[in-house]
Amino acid sequence: MKNREFEITLTVRTNSKAEAKEKIKKALDNFEEITAIKCLEQRRTSTQNRALHLYFTLLAVALNDSGADMRTVIRRDVDMSWSSYNIKEFLWRPLQKALLGKKSTATLKTNEIDEIYDILNKTIGERTGVTVEFPSIDNLLGYDLEDKLV
Repeated sequence: MKNREFEITLTVRTNSKAEAKEKIKKALDNFEEITAIKCLEQRRTSTQNRALHLYFTLLAVALNDSGADMRTVIRRDVDMSWSSYNIKEFLWRPLQKALLGKKSTATLKTNEIDEIYDILNKTIGERTGVTVEFPSIDNLLGYDLEDKLV
C-alpha cells in the first residue's frame, strides 16, 4: 500500500512558537513528523480600532489648535480645518496604501498600526511641531476628552 501525505491545519493559542510546537506534538503523537508551524499575525482588535479613531480625533484637535490647517500640512489650495475623517482619508489612508498596499484599516495587523503611526507622527511633527501620543489607557488617564472632541 502506497503512503499518502496529508496536510493538517491546527490553531493553538500560546505565548511562544516553542510552546505551540510542544502542544501540537503532544496532540499528534501518533504522527511521524511536523514539518512547519506558521505563527499567524493578529488583526487589530476592537480596542485598537477605537484607539485608532480616537487618535484621528486627537490629532485633528491638536493640528487645529496649533493653527496648522490642511494648507499647512498637505495642500496650499485646501483651506479647511482638520476633522477625524480628514485625518483618516488624507493622512493615514494614503500612507497605509503606500506602505502596505492595504485600502482598509480593518485589514491592518496590530504591528502595522504602530508602523504607520510612527511614520505619520514623525512627519507631522517635522512639518508642524505637533505630535500626539497614540491613545492608551496610561496616557488617557486624566485627559479631559469632553473638552477636546471635534
